[in-house]
Amino acid sequence: MKCRYCQTTFAIDYDEEDAAMDKSRIELQMQREKFEHQDKIRKDAKKSRLIACFTLLIVIFVIVAAYIINSKEEQKNQEDSASFEESKAASITYVSDFSEIPDAQFDEMQNLAMDAAQKGIDINTISGLTADTPELCASYLLTAKEGNGNRLVFVYKDTWHKNSDSIETYVFYYIKNLQLLSDGTVKYNVYVQNENSSFIWNNNFIDGEKSFDLCYTKAISSNADFNVKEK
Repeated sequence: MKCRYCQTTFAIDYDEEDAAMDKSRIELQMQREKFEHQDKIRKDAKKSRLIACFTLLIVIFVIVAAYIINSKEEQKNQEDSASFEESKAASITYVSDFSEIPDAQFDEMQNLAMDAAQKGIDINTISGLTADTPELCASYLLTAKEGNGNRLVFVYKDTWHKNSDSIETYVFYYIKNLQLLSDGTVKYNVYVQNENSSFIWNNNFIDGEKSFDLCYTKAISSNADFNVKEK
């Protein structure tokens, strides 16, 4: 080999076997580095999986622990609520006799029932159908034989007219849960309820039963779980 600057000729001792060995060492080194890199990737992946599994276990533990704590708190709240309701129920005194209802409040409840009875008539007075003012027939106090609860029932007679025909029906309305207060007054639900059925008369729907006995059976006798007092 000649130097291009000084034109001196050199002899290079080139050994193909040494070159092959150098190449093999280089390839071996590259393979080792590749293996070490892949091994590092596998270890990192394994480490990541372990961390993920550990994190998942922690999350599951936290969720289960929170569920157990919430369940215990909910159970305690339910027990406290049940105890409160039992205590509240024990402290509530329900009206069991007409004498416990102040006259003024009885009149208020009777007026509420009367208004409901009149509305029942007003709804049906169409197409030539008219009716007299509802007539109060009887008042009953129903008290639960077991546990708490009561209802004040008013039975009315409705007289309907159409053309030259007339018919009498009997309806009932009631107020529930009359409770005695410490000042001697009565707390009650102002919503007036009824369970009156309807039938067709002279091509019109009218409410009630065709006899007092049928109305009494539906309003009073069918409530076998209650004691009955008439005013």
